Amino acid sequence: MRPFKSYQISAFQTCKFIMKQKVIFSFLIFLFSYEASYSQNYLITNTLRGNDSIAFTTLRYGRKDYGFGVISSKGIMNWQVPVPGYPLGMGKLNNNVVFFYTIEDPEALGPIKEVHAALINLREKKITDDKVVYTKEDKYWFYPFILDDPQGNFAYLLIRTSALKGLLGNGFSQVRNKVNETTGLRVISLETNLEPHSKDLKSVVLESSFASACVGMNNDLYVSSLSNDQLITEKFDSDANLKGKLSTEALVASKKEFFPLIKYDSLRGNCIDETIAYPNKHKDDVMRSFLFDFNDQKATATDEVVLDKSYAKQLEKATGQSSKLSNFKSINELYPIQILETADKVIVLKEIQYHFTPVGDDAERFYREGSIISIYSKKDMSAERDIVIDKNLETFVRGSIGIYSELKNGKLYTVTCELTGPGTCKTYLYTVNINDGSMEKRELKKADVGGGWITYPATVAWFSNNFITSFNSSKISFRMNFETDLQSENYNK
Repeated sequence: MRPFKSYQISAFQTCKFIMKQKVIFSFLIFLFSYEASYSQNYLITNTLRGNDSIAFTTLRYGRKDYGFGVISSKGIMNWQVPVPGYPLGMGKLNNNVVFFYTIEDPEALGPIKEVHAALINLREKKITDDKVVYTKEDKYWFYPFILDDPQGNFAYLLIRTSALKGLLGNGFSQVRNKVNETTGLRVISLETNLEPHSKDLKSVVLESSFASACVGMNNDLYVSSLSNDQLITEKFDSDANLKGKLSTEALVASKKEFFPLIKYDSLRGNCIDETIAYPNKHKDDVMRSFLFDFNDQKATATDEVVLDKSYAKQLEKATGQSSKLSNFKSINELYPIQILETADKVIVLKEIQYHFTPVGDDAERFYREGSIISIYSKKDMSAERDIVIDKNLETFVRGSIGIYSELKNGKLYTVTCELTGPGTCKTYLYTVNINDGSMEKRELKKADVGGGWITYPATVAWFSNNFITSFNSSKISFRMNFETDLQSENYNK
């Protein structure tokens, strides 16, 4: 599946996207620096909902410099503090925020040695405690996952230990297989003073391939794995006791990369939604969605969708237009990026993602192209409709997500950043009616920034009455410099 790709081991994602190397001749997006009013020298890389007045962010200041910030619902960065390492994730902890980081770069081809937790005191506006909460115990590489509950409260640090000891003496396929093999699975919870408590999980993942994990209510932990043509989801309570297990057929080709996304359904409760892109045993690139209902003890799945030219033509017909879709040529690079739920629907956002690594001194290019919003009936996971957004984005600073959504009052508010000309981007809001598939599109403008400024939709801070979009500019020479302008937007005109 997906040949001619570059491979990079991620320390906090087991299934890091292995993007196809494509020589695509197009204009590079130049992100010009402007003296914009109220600009600030940072880039927002992640957001976490606080309450209806504030949101928490991870910030990047340069190549190796990171921080934490608090933004208001009015679009103001209230305050920020530097952090002493590479961010892994964060979560709310007893009216404060716990921020996880490593000293080693998680994106580098090397092992992580330990995980740090920093307690950010929101009243004092500073780090008041910092502890090592996990240290590498042997020669095997481990991969940390920061798991929050549906309200953003920190639940667990999940440590997955692999079978990989090092890169020397291993070929590409050997490294990949050893990375995917799991030799240990541990959950770590924290006291208010950051004192860690760990438990080992007796999971079937130790005999199979780890897929993903998430946390539900009451700190129940759900672990998903692939084994013997089955996708298995196990439920553990806060004491690491196995409370349930469901499985359904998933014909994933042996020893091939797969790309999972998992979400706890907090509306219904005790239910898990999962979507996976994978090569099946017929060597087709496919995508499939699953629902694991622990209330009814039932697992349901959609049909496999083969990601080929025929599917692209089906999408063209679904738009109801005579013109061809211009940004779906690489349909086999379609991946799941977000899952949302209503009382009776499961909504999956998908996006074409790949990158090009040039030879020489040219910058690495990240492509974010056509997107699909697939809507399924929660009753039986039958497909209701696909909503197509024919867009294109090319960046070289970072490979983020080019589309993200928020559900509100029965409408799906979807933000995109799109390339509209050489060196020019625009940010749009699509308001989607999930019942009939209709949508409205409007540009989100900021008067004092130029066309080279871009937004990263996954970092939008959503509030009840408005949302905050960050417009970003980057300048790279010997140093990496960022500027960001925050703008408050209304859901409706």
